[in-house]
Amino acid sequence: PSSDASQRHRSDVTYPCSSPDALKVGIAAAGGRRIQTHEARGWKHLWSIDLPTGDDAYNFEQTVLRYWRDDLGLPAVVDSQTMPQGGATETVSAQEVSSTDVLNFVLRVMEEQGFTHPEVHIAGDPTFQIERG
Repeated sequence: PSSDASQRHRSDVTYPCSSPDALKVGIAAAGGRRIQTHEARGWKHLWSIDLPTGDDAYNFEQTVLRYWRDDLGLPAVVDSQTMPQGGATETVSAQEVSSTDVLNFVLRVMEEQGFTHPEVHIAGDPTFQIERG
């Protein structure tokens, strides 16, 4: 298939953040408008990781949510009225978890699951420090 066709089948794991209150994990189709929808409502896109399928993106999103809710015991901090574009249940306090911590967690899980050399796109945040083993 052409590169245009293969791009339509890629998904990004995305992490917009509403500074300083909340961090959100989510998925968006490559070339889609999901990230722009969040940005239009005041969220800042921090980084994304290209993945082969939407299922892969969804699975990593769910892994992060289980880590936040089950392992760290952190609740969602945004309500649906504040976030009418959707995704309120995919939030956590930015005071409890940093976007760098989330990225490093995802990269570790990806490596454990055999995803090598993920393509990470940093959206203009010079404070990120990616831990490489």
